[in-house]
Amino acid sequence: MTDMQPTGEVHEVATLFPMLAGDELDELAADIAAHGLHEAIVLDRDGVLLDGRNRLEACKRAGVEPYFWTFEGDDAAAFIISTNIHRRHLTKGQRAMAVVMAAVRTAEGARLIGASEALVSKAQAVVQYARELADQVLVGGSLDQAYAEAQRRKNEQDEAWSEAQRLRREAKRLEQQEHTREASVQLLREEIGPEIPITVAPDLSIRGATRRAVPDPAPALRKPSLDAQHHTLQVLRKVQQDLDALAAIDPSDGLEGWDPTGQVFAVRSAVAGIVNVAYAIARAHNDCLSSATRLKAVPS
Repeated sequence: MTDMQPTGEVHEVATLFPMLAGDELDELAADIAAHGLHEAIVLDRDGVLLDGRNRLEACKRAGVEPYFWTFEGDDAAAFIISTNIHRRHLTKGQRAMAVVMAAVRTAEGARLIGASEALVSKAQAVVQYARELADQVLVGGSLDQAYAEAQRRKNEQDEAWSEAQRLRREAKRLEQQEHTREASVQLLREEIGPEIPITVAPDLSIRGATRRAVPDPAPALRKPSLDAQHHTLQVLRKVQQDLDALAAIDPSDGLEGWDPTGQVFAVRSAVAGIVNVAYAIARAHNDCLSSATRLKAVPS
């Protein structure tokens, strides 16, 4: 026995075990009133109640002075579990849940109740993913039903986490793709150079000679000259075919989802360069014409 009085505080592990219902407390109070308190109420060294909440309340109802005993051990949680597990008619699910909820305070719980790993694992899942259902199990609710709900919530969390990871990976991939695209466009612009303004086009229409003008006689062309002109025409036709093929390509293909501005400027610059070269070729050939048949420049 001890002279220590309770402080009114109850050990957190002791609160895991529910109080008796009102009629059961009344029966306990009547028994204590008739036969006295047979088992001491247990406190720790600081006066915190470890065991006997129901007996203390019954004594108050019966008007009987309780007596107390001080627990001198080092593991109050293990003592509370051991006392309540063996005193009460608890289901295996209740026992497993009580042990799991006190597991952070004691390593003796599973050994004290002889709980299987499967039951303890289920109780741990409920505490982690459906904490409010753990209290229901402690007062007699189904551990299996609580575990099923905990598993459902766990699966939802896992799916949400997986989706968040996928979105992060996709965002990173798009970011890397954007960096690669910007670098590629920059290289294109550096390779092709700044946008080139297109010079004034030469007149490509041939004006007929006036009646007074006497055309120059056609120059006598030798075979090497004819071969050179033929080769030039072949090259120009091939270039025209290649440009026709490029013109048939839809520039929006493959550009969905990103800004093609840089590449557009690079293509425009390249096209301007091609056009200027074509104009230079046209001027050179215009200059070869006789004064009577030369292409005349027409103001645009």
